[in-house]
Amino acid sequence: MSSQLLFALLLFFLPSNLAFHFTTSSALVQGTLVDYLIPKLYLTDLFIIAILLLARRHLIKFNWPLVIFFIITFITSLLSRNPIAAVWFWLKLVEMTLFISWLHSYPRPALYKLITKPLILAIIWQSILALAQWFKQSSIIGYWVLGEPIFTVATPGIAKANFFGALKLLPYGTTPHPNVLAGFLAFSIVIIWPSLAVLPGLITLFLTQSFSALAALLVPILRHSKLLVIIFAISLITTGYTLDPSSFSRRHQLNLAAISMW
Repeated sequence: MSSQLLFALLLFFLPSNLAFHFTTSSALVQGTLVDYLIPKLYLTDLFIIAILLLARRHLIKFNWPLVIFFIITFITSLLSRNPIAAVWFWLKLVEMTLFISWLHSYPRPALYKLITKPLILAIIWQSILALAQWFKQSSIIGYWVLGEPIFTVATPGIAKANFFGALKLLPYGTTPHPNVLAGFLAFSIVIIWPSLAVLPGLITLFLTQSFSALAALLVPILRHSKLLVIIFAISLITTGYTLDPSSFSRRHQLNLAAISMW
């Protein structure tokens, strides 16, 4: 299998949440399993590792500053409060550094041709699944197909929003959260513009009710279509989209905790 095909598959499965979880006792905090402390090997990791194995000669050249950086971060990972999770994150950092090096070595025009088609297919697939979730108000195919979260309206902590006076479950696609789906759609739409796949992508993006992704998308599309910006603004107003003050307060508290931990 060529690195080009592997890269195309990586892009198509980029929103997939499918992963093998290495559940360890260190991922338990006061008896509660914390997701971000669980080492996970994602389906997308397999594609990246395969690309790196096929393209070893195009990887980053040896340089002392980078070697020293990775040595220091590895040592600090071993000395952290949760060394298993920290070392796993360190391995991900190495993986992404090598992958970025491979991307940097690839000719830009050829890379752009590789990107567009898989992203178009991914947007169409994620939009179909998300719309099905929206109408059914539950998951459709299950986790072990492509990583779709298993949920219903009654699932604790599931993301919901008010639409025309009704509390509706937000679509997840195969991502872990509607905001993640929205982020993927936002940057993909900018890349593939003005493909026909933009329309289902925009509809799905709106259904996620991710204000930050919608706002981020308005900046680049303003150059292409002021009319589309006006339509977006009207749609937000007519659906009664409002910012939740408690959301800002919660994030502020989380930021303070993160700064304290750092």
